[in-house]
Amino acid sequence: MKKQPIIAVKNLSVEYAKTPVFRRINFEILAGDFICLVGCNGAGKTTLIKTILGLIEPSAGSVEFLGMSRKEIGYISQETVVTSNFPATVEEIVLSGLLNQKRGIFYTKSDKEKCEEALAKFGMKKLLKKHFAELSGG
Repeated sequence: MKKQPIIAVKNLSVEYAKTPVFRRINFEILAGDFICLVGCNGAGKTTLIKTILGLIEPSAGSVEFLGMSRKEIGYISQETVVTSNFPATVEEIVLSGLLNQKRGIFYTKSDKEKCEEALAKFGMKKLLKKHFAELSGG
């Protein structure tokens, strides 16, 4: 039985001003894989990573995380310039991943339930109401 990939990149293409950076890239990363991305300066390594993270929109193709579309997943960098008094809770930060999918800034009861379920899945539900400044970076 084939394992489900953690990340599946399918026919991924990115262009800047109609100039291709890369075309039709395909690969899968399975649990336990160790990946090294190597290439010349300007070859598109950073663009590929940013596209996988959803920070750059591909011109074609798709990225999936555990079978879910990249568009259903948010990305929050651990590196931050936010001060220690940043007022957001873990719940608010997780819900912020939905902002690109919504029209407006209000979350439904269903959104909040999905947030709780996601945190519970990773054993983090107890952090739901903790403030960002209270969390460790690890």
